[in-house]
Amino acid sequence: MSRLTLDNLIEEIVKLVPEFKEHEDYKVFDIKDEEEKRFLLGVFGRFFKERVEKYPIDDPVIQRVYQFLNQQFNDPAINKDVMDLLIIDIFENLSPYEKCMDVSRKLLTGKALEAFNVTAEYF
Repeated sequence: MSRLTLDNLIEEIVKLVPEFKEHEDYKVFDIKDEEEKRFLLGVFGRFFKERVEKYPIDDPVIQRVYQFLNQQFNDPAINKDVMDLLIIDIFENLSPYEKCMDVSRKLLTGKALEAFNVTAEYF
């Protein structure tokens, strides 16, 4: 995976989770349109929340996404704007839901877990 930037974030997530393309709301925004594609991260956050709620913790998609989040947040060179978007669009989608909180606290580590816990305080 290449270094995440605001320009490549959603493309990298789609590569990581091709199952996201099957989500009913994936085509609402155009991934080729620079302005619209950023909205897809929020759509991904909702897709992932639904996945965590409906599937067991050992689901391959769930495992890949949490591994990705751990890698990103625990990388000292993470782009702060990218980190903020991951918090807003993924952690804020997970935080209000009990099962999502439980799974997140089991699978996140280090700075990813710290960022999640700070986010969860608001829900």
